[in-house]
Amino acid sequence: MIWLRDIREAVRVLIRQPWFSLAAILVLALGIGVNLTVFSFVNSLLLAPISAPDPDRLVRVHGTSGDNLTDTVSYPNYLDAEARTRSVDLAAHVQAIARVGAGDTAETRAVELVTGNYFRVLGLSPSAGRLLEDRDDVSEGAHAVVVVSRQFWRTRFGGDPAALGRSLEINGTPFQIVGIAPDGFRGTFSGHAVDVWAPLSMQQQVRPRGQTRQNRNWGWLRMIGRLQGNATLNQAHAELAEAAADINRRFPSSPPPLGFAAVPASALADADRESVRPFLALVFGFTVLLFVVTCANLAGVMQARLLSRTRELAIRQSLGASRGRLAVAWLTEAFVLSLAGAMAGVLLSRVMATLIAQVSLPTQLLGDATFDTSLDWRVWTYALGTAIVASVLFGLSPAFRAGRTAPLEVLKDEGSTVSGGRRGLRLRRAAVFVQVAVSVALVATAGLLAAGLARAQRLDPGYPTSSVGLMSFSLQRQSIPAAARPEATSRLLERIRTEPGVVSAELAMSVPLGLGSDRMRFRVPGFVTPDGTGNLSIEFNVVGSRYFATLGTPFVAGRAWDPGALAPDAPPVVINEAMARRYWKDGQAVGQPVEIVGRGMARVSGIVRDSAYRAVGETPFPIIYLPAEAEPPGSFAVLVRTTGDPATILARLERGLPALDPRFAPFDVMTFDALRGVPLFPARMLLVAAGMFGALALLLTGIGLYGVVSMSVAQRTREIGLRMALGARPGVVVRGIAREVATVVALGATAGAVGAAYLGRGLETWLAGLPAFHPVVAALTALILLMLALAAAWIPARRAARVDPVGALRG
Repeated sequence: MIWLRDIREAVRVLIRQPWFSLAAILVLALGIGVNLTVFSFVNSLLLAPISAPDPDRLVRVHGTSGDNLTDTVSYPNYLDAEARTRSVDLAAHVQAIARVGAGDTAETRAVELVTGNYFRVLGLSPSAGRLLEDRDDVSEGAHAVVVVSRQFWRTRFGGDPAALGRSLEINGTPFQIVGIAPDGFRGTFSGHAVDVWAPLSMQQQVRPRGQTRQNRNWGWLRMIGRLQGNATLNQAHAELAEAAADINRRFPSSPPPLGFAAVPASALADADRESVRPFLALVFGFTVLLFVVTCANLAGVMQARLLSRTRELAIRQSLGASRGRLAVAWLTEAFVLSLAGAMAGVLLSRVMATLIAQVSLPTQLLGDATFDTSLDWRVWTYALGTAIVASVLFGLSPAFRAGRTAPLEVLKDEGSTVSGGRRGLRLRRAAVFVQVAVSVALVATAGLLAAGLARAQRLDPGYPTSSVGLMSFSLQRQSIPAAARPEATSRLLERIRTEPGVVSAELAMSVPLGLGSDRMRFRVPGFVTPDGTGNLSIEFNVVGSRYFATLGTPFVAGRAWDPGALAPDAPPVVINEAMARRYWKDGQAVGQPVEIVGRGMARVSGIVRDSAYRAVGETPFPIIYLPAEAEPPGSFAVLVRTTGDPATILARLERGLPALDPRFAPFDVMTFDALRGVPLFPARMLLVAAGMFGALALLLTGIGLYGVVSMSVAQRTREIGLRMALGARPGVVVRGIAREVATVVALGATAGAVGAAYLGRGLETWLAGLPAFHPVVAALTALILLMLALAAAWIPARRAARVDPVGALRG
């Protein structure tokens, strides 16, 4: 076949020029490999389906409240939805972190509570034993059976078949292992692998919250379903709407009305998808720009290579080769190069993906997320697609010009510029222009991110952080019953407060800047909401009375509550200035009543100054603080203010607290400054990516500039010799070439600055209030690139200035 012959000929040609071929393959491997590395994460997190048969028939069903997607539903609402829908078979599940194992062998593992039909809905079969069934999920607390993942079975039990039937403790409760999940299945969320599955009826033992699953107002479950037969998503929507309407008719006391929303199921939770999508989109955009630089660089090289082979092409054409055949042969060479570069890029991407996967993500961002970046058909298809695109981008123009060779002029030696003349030079300059523009865009973006990070570090959160640390505890996970938690919490705080170097310590359900948020419905007497219900969804926290002094948040009015004098009929609460301004005239809220919907009245005892809660530099929003002394939360963080380095004191406490009580096992132990850096982690990664890709782009641009100037000088040897024969000084020649380079760089830098401004719009989340375009950063970037360009042009310019006029005119 002709195309096979073209490929064999292209391979022979490239083998005869090993240094060129090796350099081109390495450049392509870099451009394609970096792009493929990021795509493998995009594939893992955003594109890969759930590991189950016919994943395209799976849907996730969310609860909605008004215009908000709540993502979770209560168990009774799940039962009603499941009973009223025929087009989709629904199951419910929720992940929890629990202590798995007994004694010293206990480990913190991901356990998923699921309804009895969960594995049936997913269409899975066991590797051994059986999976959970409807009979395992009937009465609360009566079905202590579990299924374990195949990986957990191998690592914990060495793959022993006798593990079936053994006992496995979860939070101190023995469960019987009845089955092993199919190989490769570790839950429906690929980023959060599950080791153990237990029936939903055992939620009090696995995920103790002190709630019965029959509580209709407790939204804690996610739903997944499989479309039945030929049912469509629209049919599922219609049936779910009827189910929601029926629930609202029977239980009208909880506005806004409940709704259900069905979407195609993905392997990552929707909230996590929305978190990582902007980050991945930006990094993927950076790699695409680097890929463009790679192709532009090779386009210039291929133009130069075409010039060196004009005589060969002329001879082939004079021997009968058509222009089309020459163009196809040239494009085939480009494709063979691209394919070899793509294969090398796959190897490079595997190394890079493995290294990146080892980077420890802050658990506050995506929890215990893990990433599977193994090669699948999507990754291979993308690699082949990038190879084809690359061959077209850097090979099409030279292929077109190869077919337009004028053999008579070349063979008469009168066409030294036929293929590489002014038009070829313009194309090479255009390639350099693209490289300069992309380099400026990437480096300016890195500079903008660096400026944003520096600004974010300088911003005042509203409280001193250098001497504050924190450590988290979960009394629920340690199976401490609700009745014993007040005494256990009091003992824990007393021990921490007596540690040398500790000035103050207090607990909080949520920590500022900790990326967690909780909302509750309140009513402010006299304040009317647009819907007429008076219901206000307000951010709240449950804290001890010393929380504000420990954190360093000053009161602007009133004070904190007295822990020993909490009025049961109207417990005191503290609010921030933003809440006082919004809901009370003149902000005079101290002593005023607030209704906690479903729990009764409370009274404002104090107002604290607005401070950073979700992010430093944010616009203040209403926050209300409830007393932890009334009902200590089952999971909380203890803030510790110290006289010295908090890291040292926290390390001592982390070692000493289990000696007081083994159940006081702290986790997420860190200084507040370290916590403050958690929200900045994506910006740091973007900075690393933009800086690294920008540096690579600059390197390729410098090489491209050197090649263009060298080729320009070679083509203009006679012209330069003539000018020097007529009296032009060497300095004039050097300045002329430098001016030519500076023009290309200036035009490219202008285009790159515009591109950087466009990229900056997608970075606003991480810029701490900086404008999307920073002229100083762009100007410095352009100056750096101009210096690089002049350095790249210096050697060819000096060579041109030393041309012998007589020799040039003779040659």
